[in-house]
Amino acid sequence: RLSAAMDRERMRVALPCQANGLPRGERRHRHVGRGRRRRGRHDAREVFDRRVLRQIEDRTALLQRGRCRAGLLGHDDAESFSIAFRDTAPTNYAEVRDQDAFRYPAFFHAMLDARVSLPPSVFEAWFVSAAHDDAAVSRIVEALPAAAKAAASARIP
Repeated sequence: RLSAAMDRERMRVALPCQANGLPRGERRHRHVGRGRRRRGRHDAREVFDRRVLRQIEDRTALLQRGRCRAGLLGHDDAESFSIAFRDTAPTNYAEVRDQDAFRYPAFFHAMLDARVSLPPSVFEAWFVSAAHDDAAVSRIVEALPAAAKAAASARIP
């Protein structure tokens, strides 16, 4: 089917600023398409799930681009991403541990000042859900540059 091929190709698109080292095609939803299909019936839940997943992917991509414009690196996936305070994007656990984690509190509090609540640790991923509307995404993207500057000015305690 053409639409299924287009969906697969859409999930393979990597952002130009994505520096996580994942091969093309690594971005996919593992939970989509599982289960038995009913012959001759239109499964409305599957169509709804695809629409919602596409919306989540699009909003995640907006957040990832905002993160890149703010000069932050991290790991990207179809519905989640993270940030890392290091010179290159981490590709494994050892590289995630070997970052300037002392910068996260300044980043975290600058985001809180902009009314954006983040995971409490730099080692946690940011997950995007259907509850994140356009206003929430734009608030996060607008707060990222100031938070990145706050993180850059943080000093080792």
